[in-house]
Amino acid sequence: MRRVLHIGPCESNGGMKNVMLSLANHPPTGFEASLLSSHKTGSILTKWMAFRKATKKLSQIISKNSTKPDVIHIHTAADWSWRRKKHFVTKARQANIATIIHIHSGKFNTWLDPSGANSASAKRATKMKRFLSEQKVQTVVLSEEWKAILEPMIGDVEVISNPVNPNLIIDSSIERIEGKLLLLGRNDPVKGHDFAIEVAAMARKSNPIVTLSMSGIENANEDWISAMGWISEQEKIENLHNSNILLVPSKWEGQPLVILEAMACGLPIIANDSLAQLPDNIGKASLENKQQWVDNILETIKSNSANIDYSQQLDQYKIENVQQKWLQLYEQLIKEQS
Repeated sequence: MRRVLHIGPCESNGGMKNVMLSLANHPPTGFEASLLSSHKTGSILTKWMAFRKATKKLSQIISKNSTKPDVIHIHTAADWSWRRKKHFVTKARQANIATIIHIHSGKFNTWLDPSGANSASAKRATKMKRFLSEQKVQTVVLSEEWKAILEPMIGDVEVISNPVNPNLIIDSSIERIEGKLLLLGRNDPVKGHDFAIEVAAMARKSNPIVTLSMSGIENANEDWISAMGWISEQEKIENLHNSNILLVPSKWEGQPLVILEAMACGLPIIANDSLAQLPDNIGKASLENKQQWVDNILETIKSNSANIDYSQQLDQYKIENVQQKWLQLYEQLIKEQS
């Protein structure tokens, strides 16, 4: 049995954690998978200690034939996430292990933009492209849109979409709460919590039944807002089943996994129209036009949308189809490494 080791924030809340767990729990045929956590939520010191612990653990794993993986699959976002992950790449390649850089963050295009006014971003792009080429690692992005954006900056990339948790399905026995808007995301300005509050407040002027439930934040000034803070996977599933509309006003996403999860549960969606790889049959609105969001919200509530069948759009994201793509890439890299 061949082995793949996933390295990344598998113990920190967020979409990357969910992807890592899905891939580790459903490895390709002929592989067994394990996880190495490289991040811990908290202070800079807490994050640094988690990184040092992971670095030490990786050294131990690759030093023994009995634990040495055939593939090291590294999950990264931009900025400091990538700066830390470079150290794992170097260690893996020094041990002659096939290595994958799996880019999750939609911020990479602005962080690396070589054509921008910020010369530092141009230098970052040049340095990253050189590093990936010299280390002979395979970079993977989440969509053809991101391939077109990032390949000119960092060199050859492959496209493999995130899988949808196979446990997420439509549950018609759960009644959706009319007017309940849902936002799922960490407490970060990029996720659009304040924007969601604004458009929900505007919608309430026409339809007072509108409420808003949001993960990531723990306090709210209005009784119609439910600030849920961190929620468990089960709580997330319950909200995906009983809400009326999912709002995704994120400024950017590598691939909005929450949209795929909502689709699997049949939940109507309204998303920022500038996000990459949005399905055709979901609601879209511009962050520059709050009234467009309000109109979409009110129309969706009025149409009494229940469960929507997105099955055709979700086919490529089924775990078995994603597994097959990873199998082909793993085998290719192992062959090239031998």
